[in-house]
Amino acid sequence: MMDHYLATRVALISVCLLGANCVAASDDDLDTAAFEDEASGTADDAQDGELRTYEGWLGSALGASVVTGSTKGKNNEFDATCVKGIARDVSYTWTAPSTASYTFTTAGSNFDTVLHIRSFADSSETLGCDDNSGGATHSAVSVALTEGTTVIIVVDGPHKSEFGKFALGIYEQCPDGCTDPPTQCAADIGQCSVGPGQPQGVCSYPPVFPGTACDDGSDCSAFSSCWGYSCIPYDWCDFGPECHERLGQCENGTCSYDPEPKGEACDDGITCSEDDVCDGAGTCVGGTDTCEDGEMCTPSGCESSPCGGYQDCGYGACCEWGSNCSVCVS
Repeated sequence: MMDHYLATRVALISVCLLGANCVAASDDDLDTAAFEDEASGTADDAQDGELRTYEGWLGSALGASVVTGSTKGKNNEFDATCVKGIARDVSYTWTAPSTASYTFTTAGSNFDTVLHIRSFADSSETLGCDDNSGGATHSAVSVALTEGTTVIIVVDGPHKSEFGKFALGIYEQCPDGCTDPPTQCAADIGQCSVGPGQPQGVCSYPPVFPGTACDDGSDCSAFSSCWGYSCIPYDWCDFGPECHERLGQCENGTCSYDPEPKGEACDDGITCSEDDVCDGAGTCVGGTDTCEDGEMCTPSGCESSPCGGYQDCGYGACCEWGSNCSVCVS
C-alpha cells in the first residue's frame, strides 16, 4: 500500500526530477496527520514528523553504502510481496544513470531486512522483492533498468518486530561488460552473475565448442584445438628428416631429432645410387653407383663425362669422387 503522504511526496519529487534547482518538500508542505501503525492497528507513539517513511531522492548514486538510516519509529507504508508479514519501512527514489542491470542490497544492516523495488510511475508495481538473498539476513534485488528510469526503493522487514539500522548499496552489474575472456578457448561474450558478497557481479565465460582451432604459441605444433578451456597442441615433431628419428622433441618452439644409427637404410635422393645408408651423424651416404662406364652419377642422374667414372674437376683433371678433387688420376 502507499498512503496519501507518500503519494504527495512522490508527486512533488517528480517535479524535482524535471527541474535543475529543486529541494525536497518539507513536512510543513504536506499533511502532518499521524499515520496508523498497520501492524498494531493503533496510532504509533512517535510524533508526526517521525512517522514519515519517505526519505528523499538519492539521485543516481552508486556504491556500497549509498545511504544509511533506520526504520525504528517509522510506519508501515508498503507491504512487501515476498513476505507475509508487515513491518516498519523507509523508502527512497533513485534514477538509473544508464541502461543496465542493477543490484540493490542491504549488506551491513543490523536486522533482518526485506528489500523491494517499485515502479515510480506506478508504486503498486513491484519490480523486485527479496528477503535473504544477500547473505545471512541481508537482502539483494536485481533489476534491469533503462537510463533515466526512476524507481522507489523500500527498506522493510519480514514482520513488525524486525526494525533497526540499515545500509543501502546500489551497484551496476559488471559495468565493464563481459567481453574479456580469460583464454582463447572461452566464449567472446560472457555472462554476469551476482550473489552474496558479489553484488557488482562476476563475469563467467562458457568454453567454446570442442575442437575449435586455437594457437598454443608453439612452432612445434599445428592443428591445435580447444578442449574445455585448454588449447591442446597436435605435436608436429613427427616427420624427422632423412637419417633422423621420425619422432622429435620440441625445444624452445623448435623441433629437434636424434640421428638414426649408422648403417640404417636411407635415400639420398640420387637416382643412380643404390644401397644408401646413414652415417650415424644424420647424413645419408650414397651407395653403389649404377651408371655405365664413361658416365658419372650426379644428383640429376647419370651423365656423360670426359673423366669416365671419375669426377671432372675441370682443366682436364679427373679425380676420385669424394676427394674434393685432391686425388686425381689425370
